Amino acid sequence: MNTALTAEEKCRLRKWIADGNDPADNPWLMSGEDGRPLNFITAWRDMLSLEAEHMVGL
Repeated sequence: MNTALTAEEKCRLRKWIADGNDPADNPWLMSGEDGRPLNFITAWRDMLSLEAEHMVGL
């Protein structure tokens, strides 16, 4: 798993925190199998992956 943040991820994470949010939470209310919220970066990467899957075949 790639743990290094891209420039875009850093920018989005900084904005998320600057807006008063916790980096251990996410705006999509996504959670892991254990029911705990995914952190912002993990959820962001999952959203990008879901978007890419959705765009296949369109």
